[in-house]
Amino acid sequence: MIGLGAFVGILILAGAVFGIYKYAQKQIPLEPTEGPTPEIATPTPDPIVDWKTYTNTKYGYSIKYPQEWFIEEKEDLTKIYNRDPNIHKFERIREISSGVFDYSIEDFIFDVDVVENVTREPNLAQKNSIDIGGMSGIRGILTGGEGEKILMAYLVKNNKTYNFYGRPADSNNKDIFNLILSTSKFLEEETPSPTPQLNHVPTLSTTDWKTISNNSVSFKIPPGAICDNDNLCTKVTYTWDYQGHPISSYIYVGVSDYQGESIKERFLEKNTEVVDCRPIYEEVLFGNVKALQIAIENGYCQGSSGGIVAVVGNKLVIIGGGLGYDPETKVIDRWPIRDTIISTLRMQ
Repeated sequence: MIGLGAFVGILILAGAVFGIYKYAQKQIPLEPTEGPTPEIATPTPDPIVDWKTYTNTKYGYSIKYPQEWFIEEKEDLTKIYNRDPNIHKFERIREISSGVFDYSIEDFIFDVDVVENVTREPNLAQKNSIDIGGMSGIRGILTGGEGEKILMAYLVKNNKTYNFYGRPADSNNKDIFNLILSTSKFLEEETPSPTPQLNHVPTLSTTDWKTISNNSVSFKIPPGAICDNDNLCTKVTYTWDYQGHPISSYIYVGVSDYQGESIKERFLEKNTEVVDCRPIYEEVLFGNVKALQIAIENGYCQGSSGGIVAVVGNKLVIIGGGLGYDPETKVIDRWPIRDTIISTLRMQ
């Protein structure tokens, strides 16, 4: 048997060994364990951080465009150019191999066109649904006059069609078109003002008038009037008496397809001299037909280039032959025969 003294000695020895072990642990530093190095995210630069903002309070939207680009307002149409339009002339150039008109590769034009009370869907290729300013819209490729390809997006909001165009529609311009489009925003709606009532233009009775047509649009002409072709009437000749002398007057009727674009711009494209003749614009009603009058100041350009534009179904009708106004009263000249013809415009 182990004596009491020996047992106590063993306990003292065990305690000393344990104390030396704990002391050694404090003197030897532990090597740190290496973990994975945290990744630091590189912020993506904002491509539009220094862009300018254009705001249109009339139609309640804003849009951004590059700092060095140029903007131009034309009534209901806003144009954004990548080069100064006062110095550089943006001309469409015919591509020899295809015969299609297009702009030079250095040019780019972004248009915003707002059309009221027209909600017709344009015929777009490669179309898809997109978000425009928080609202659902459509984007695709529009084929314009003479085969021109145009980038286009549109949406309908509060009975207004917002059309966005980009020319030319080559692959180099799709990214900048989409980037500008992505900046569009719609302003908070204000309580709308009462819609002004359109003036009604007086018209004649058409009981004995003859019905003719042009490109799926019918209209009536009075007895004694002659049309160059009753099924494709582009010129109406009417003879009337002036102080005992017969006077022949002419009314020109142009009908083309309409895809929701600005009717004023369509008229001005074909009548470029009008903008230099102090034009005034007025919407009126001819019977039940709403039309835009584009009148020229009498005595300055003699009213020879004015006209009246109306949308009938999916057709744009331009009534030519001159439309003037008095420079003092700003009253537009009236011609009952022409005014009544416009009131009879109908889709066949």
